[in-house]
Amino acid sequence: MSSTNFNTLIKEYMAKMPDTLDTKKEINEYYKTGIKEINDKIKEDKKTKKADKKKDGPTKRVKKVNVDEDGNEIEKVKRPPTEYQQFIRDTRPEVKEKFPELKSNELFAKIAELWSKHKEDKINNTTKESNSESDDDKKDDVKKDDIKKDDGKKDDGKKVSNGGKAPRKALGVKAATKKKTDL
Repeated sequence: MSSTNFNTLIKEYMAKMPDTLDTKKEINEYYKTGIKEINDKIKEDKKTKKADKKKDGPTKRVKKVNVDEDGNEIEKVKRPPTEYQQFIRDTRPEVKEKFPELKSNELFAKIAELWSKHKEDKINNTTKESNSESDDDKKDDVKKDDIKKDDGKKDDGKKVSNGGKAPRKALGVKAATKKKTDL
């Protein structure tokens, strides 16, 4: 009976209804008792199925294995942990030793505070290093500006209007003409 659904069970139960039921009230009572009996049977079937599964033992999930065209197993490569994950892995035991009374959520809050401090320190260190490098870069930029100024001058010392670039005619480029549109 468990393989059939509820509607078919009701139909079978109503088909077995005795002919002696004459009034609508008697038929309704018969129908209600039928529904209760069918629900009880379904519950019992579910319980027996669960019991059978428990007897068999826990079922292990089968791991999906990706296979290439030759039938060889394809192994997935895990991503390396992020810097934050590595920080948590390294600092969690230390924080747990210092604060053994903290709950896990409080522990992670503490680690998050340490991470923000660590991140700020790291940013400060990189900006200090970049500032020292940028001083050298500024010196190089000044030299480049001097070179650009020299390129933009003619022999007589007058500045060329196109910034030291070759004239368009020499490059074979035609000047773009603007079209006037009448509105």
